[in-house]
Formats: sequence, structure tokens, C-alpha cells
Amino acid sequence: MRKVYIVSLALLLQACVTSQNYLYVPPQNAEGRQCVEACSKTQEACLVEEERSLAECEKQYRFDQRLYGDCGHANGTGQHIGCIEPQFCAPPNTIKCLNAYNICYETCGGDVVPE
Repeated sequence: MRKVYIVSLALLLQACVTSQNYLYVPPQNAEGRQCVEACSKTQEACLVEEERSLAECEKQYRFDQRLYGDCGHANGTGQHIGCIEPQFCAPPNTIKCLNAYNICYETCGGDVVPE
């Protein structure tokens, strides 16, 4: 239950940080617009990788949580003395993907204007 609160808090804090909206002015030529399409694909791949990393981390966390529980029972005290507590997973770093997209978009000749 504690994990849910921490992950929820982390997502809430990230939402506050990522609340910046942008106006995207596309490049004027076809080559620039095609370049922006490549930026979009790269951003999508970045987001998919972030979600995959989170899913992998959560799988490892569940495994480590079982080991932690077993460790507490194995020492005969029911306490977790000498047991390694599992580490929580960080939320996906979508800001990294957005920043890379914005740089790519501008490199293609478009403008990214914070609103």
C-alpha cells in the first residue's frame, strides 16, 4: 500500500512539472514536415521504452518484495533485520522524451513556443 502512495505522489509531482503547454509551429517545407514525423516516431519509441522500463522495474519490485517477506519469516523473528528492503520504481521520465522531441522539432525547422 505504501508503494501506491509513493508512486501516486511521484506521478502527481511530475504532472505539476510537466503542466507546461507548447504551441508547435510546423516547418514551412515538406522536408521539414517529414523530419518532424521522424521526431514523433522517436518520441513514441522513447515513451514506449520508459513504460517498458517501469514494467520491468515493477516486476523486479514484486520479486524483491517476496524475497523481503520470506527473509522476515526465515530469520524466525518475523522482523526484517538484515533483510534488504526493495527499492521503489521511479515513474516514467516523460519529460526527457518531450524535451528531446522539442529539440528535434526545432532542428527540423519548426518552432516550439511555450504557452
